[in-house]
Amino acid sequence: MVACRIFREEQPRRIVFLTSCNHATITLLSGLVCMVCTPFWLSLWCKSLKIISDGSIQLSFLFRKYYIINLPSLSQNIKLTMPITKPPTLFHRLKTIWLRFSQSLVNRLLLRFIVFMGLFYILWASPIFQTTIVPFIAKLYAQTGSFVLNILGYSVSSHQDLITSQQFSIGIQNGCDGIEGMAIYLCAVVIYPASLSQKAKGLLWGSVFLILLNLIRIVSLYIIGIHLPSIFDIMHESIWQILFIVLTLAALFVWVDSLNETTLSKR
Repeated sequence: MVACRIFREEQPRRIVFLTSCNHATITLLSGLVCMVCTPFWLSLWCKSLKIISDGSIQLSFLFRKYYIINLPSLSQNIKLTMPITKPPTLFHRLKTIWLRFSQSLVNRLLLRFIVFMGLFYILWASPIFQTTIVPFIAKLYAQTGSFVLNILGYSVSSHQDLITSQQFSIGIQNGCDGIEGMAIYLCAVVIYPASLSQKAKGLLWGSVFLILLNLIRIVSLYIIGIHLPSIFDIMHESIWQILFIVLTLAALFVWVDSLNETTLSKR
């Protein structure tokens, strides 16, 4: 039975193991490999592993203790360094995710759109907006809608946000004023990578289109309420809601397509 002699140096933080037998060397080396191959041990304690030129294995730990095992049978020219890093922190993981996310133009545009829409809804939900701007826009739609209906032969009058007659009356409330659809379009135009003149044109004709579209919705709902009251609810709550959003997106796509045609014509 071969015994391993253990010598402790005067410094308490350094321990040296010396062996004089190949069998003992292989045994210690196997144990060392098992220890090094344990991920938990490596992540908590081990910082680096070196096979230095004199055939010794040197380990560096967090507490700066050095364990050296002399291996005389190894080649004198072997050198190996294996750095071991700790798992990334939550901050570094979030930073990596953000860098990967921001590399895509679509992701950046999507993030800007969400930010702008969030700011819009904060403004929209404010008491000032609800008590001043919303009633003002509803009143304008009611007056304009009653003017168009009178031209079409319907004797109606407007009062605040109401279009009334002896036969039927409708009120223009949140969701029927077209503000949210307008906000979707305007935010999309603002964040899109285009020149200021192109954005100004898109904002101008898009706003006019959406205002006319919402006016057509109000007038058509009044006419449906007069002649087809059985389908008024489904037209008001489902069909026109979906149609307004679809046409808003269509207007946005037409504007973007016009930008592409302008770029191609310049080339």
